[in-house]
Amino acid sequence: MLVGPPSIDDPASCLEFAARLATLAAEVKEDVLLMARAPFVSLAACGWTSLVKDPARDGSCAINRGLRQARQLLLQINQLGLPTACEFGDTITPQFVADLLSYAVVSSGGREERSETLRELVSGLSMPAGLRLPTDADGADEVEGGAASLAFIAEPQVFFGVTSHGIAGIVQSKGNADVALLMRGGGGTPAQRAARVAAACGQLTNAAVVVECGGAGVAPDEQAQLVSRLADAVGRGELAELRGLSLSSHLLSGRQAADVPASQRVHGLSCTEPCLDWAATTQAVHAVAAAVRKRSAASGGAAKKPRRG
Repeated sequence: MLVGPPSIDDPASCLEFAARLATLAAEVKEDVLLMARAPFVSLAACGWTSLVKDPARDGSCAINRGLRQARQLLLQINQLGLPTACEFGDTITPQFVADLLSYAVVSSGGREERSETLRELVSGLSMPAGLRLPTDADGADEVEGGAASLAFIAEPQVFFGVTSHGIAGIVQSKGNADVALLMRGGGGTPAQRAARVAAACGQLTNAAVVVECGGAGVAPDEQAQLVSRLADAVGRGELAELRGLSLSSHLLSGRQAADVPASQRVHGLSCTEPCLDWAATTQAVHAVAAAVRKRSAASGGAAKKPRRG
């Protein structure tokens, strides 16, 4: 389970959340592997570019300072014993933080503008990754296109990139087979989204699925309901392709505007997507852990100790 804020806007509150998550991770470690979400992605749609590009949130764009702050936060989370997950939107940023990450998320783009460059990037990542599926005009996940992308990513690729020394160069990747498809299940009610996830899983063969339960238009209670439905399905032994969930979670429930002055910002409240608060997050994680135990007991314990490549 990838758990945490949808984007890092306040390192202090994110570190506080990660400290709580480390304790929760120890409680469920036999059934669920928790990773702390720490995405330093662009927030242009929210009126702010991101912690890396504009750490002071004043348009000064002190990127060197932002990169240092990002690395410092990732170091602190790693020291808590938590693996971290981040989102990549370009081929340059990964070289500055990849050594501190255990999981990466990359969007594959839309039907017409699907980014070949980012798929090439995933083929060269030395970590597992989640490829966010493109969506059609109705907001439904394009499973077929995602499956084709997995085949592409698993093969060796040659492309332009940045070396570990920060120099532009030619990258030769070996391919990355540890990639899951990230899907949201489209819009609508939690029941409708869960049904779409189940239908998509039925179309896939030899592909892992991770469900992003939150989103810009998803209320905290709707996110919690979707987690509950998916956990129930796992407990019944269904959705064999489902390998994980991604939760938009923070200390407090809901969200605040990204352009709120520093003196008025609420500590621990997301400035992007609405989030589950800590209590709801704890309940969701324990529900998934209980579902895994139930499935394991029904299968004679075969699923108790999955291999973590």
